[in-house]
Amino acid sequence: MWRLGLVTFLVLLAFGVLWGVIWIWGYSQPIISYKKPNFPETGLYFKNSNPENLDRWLIGVYYSITENEGELFCFDQPCKNKLSNYTDIKLLLRLDINKEGIHEKFVSTFDKIPNENLILTSVYPVVIKAIKKLKPRWTYGLSSVEMTRMKIFESLFLIHVPRIEGDIWISPLDVGQKNLVTVDLEKELRRRSKSLIIEEIEDKESLDLAQRLGADAVVIEEELYNRLKSNL
Repeated sequence: MWRLGLVTFLVLLAFGVLWGVIWIWGYSQPIISYKKPNFPETGLYFKNSNPENLDRWLIGVYYSITENEGELFCFDQPCKNKLSNYTDIKLLLRLDINKEGIHEKFVSTFDKIPNENLILTSVYPVVIKAIKKLKPRWTYGLSSVEMTRMKIFESLFLIHVPRIEGDIWISPLDVGQKNLVTVDLEKELRRRSKSLIIEEIEDKESLDLAQRLGADAVVIEEELYNRLKSNL
């Protein structure tokens, strides 16, 4: 019996030493700084709004890019048509399309947007990587792989360990019953000089929580925001 106890103790001791080494190594990694994007002054990205209706210094626009007959669409219009007169608009774009040549088509569509005004995110790391080779000065969201890795290490109290290449954490506050954005995550993003954008704001409670967590910006429907604002 004592042998089993001894073995158990030694295993736990080895695990503890390994955990400690990883913990120390994580904090010893250099932090790669980046130039923060030109966020809207109000920290708001209105979902699918028309740029001509907005004060483009105060409000940005969020589009989930789709493709129709070989052309990229921003909500209800081809992106080239919708944004041709608004190169100074602050854009937050989600490109969840993974097909051959999509990176070149995306870059050619948004090439006239100033580097500091465009933020791109995607669930596909390969898409981000391909576009980043062509546009290294754009700002990029963490890939789904990087975000999953950070959440796994957070559960092990080692959130500072995984290496991330994205510039901004972009996600909803939660998925189902699982919290994605926590106080510990926000603190770690700040330590690494990363930014935080919260998507899918659906009510006053989620907007207030995003603000308490120190989000640099939120994505919200314009109509919902105006309704919430009028009830304050």
